[in-house]
Amino acid sequence: MNRLLDKVISGGIEQRILVRGISEQKPIILFLHGGPGLPMMPFHQHWTS
Repeated sequence: MNRLLDKVISGGIEQRILVRGISEQKPIILFLHGGPGLPMMPFHQHWTS
């Protein structure tokens, strides 16, 4: 499984994204959580396993 933690600039704000997967040929699912103050990164494997 490939993983990449990268930073992007969105709306002038630096954000961190985690990209993981088995194949680059598969579609990407973008998960946006509900707001500031509760990062979902520690729980990502619960929804993507």
